[in-house]
Amino acid sequence: MPWIHHFTNFFFNISWTNEFFKYMYFSRLITLLAPALEGSIVQGTNYSAYIDTFKIAIGLKIYKERYGKYPEKIQLLTPEILTSLPYDPFTGKEFIYKKEKDGVLIYSLGENEKDDNGIFDRKTNKDDIGWKLEI
Repeated sequence: MPWIHHFTNFFFNISWTNEFFKYMYFSRLITLLAPALEGSIVQGTNYSAYIDTFKIAIGLKIYKERYGKYPEKIQLLTPEILTSLPYDPFTGKEFIYKKEKDGVLIYSLGENEKDDNGIFDRKTNKDDIGWKLEI
């Protein structure tokens, strides 16, 4: 058998080379897809924050209709209006609830996990997610 056949048999007919090439293929594939997957996860978390703060905002509106004012704290919404309060998907803690002179704010801290006082502005990297309800 010529030497070239020994060479090709060694490198191309042994199972480790197949496993190596599979590993290299999937490694490269994951490297290419990881940023897109990360973006999808963040976007899904953003949607979850919007939906959960919207649920609380609806509960706040119902509370105001019943009692004529917004509650001092959002825990008063349970269990009469909401069965339970959702948590901020970014921090795992309660959403921020603030009473102001002209209404209330309910918001998530967003991806940066910093309290930007309920402001969402991409230019200044403020990414709080939520709603302002006026009196």
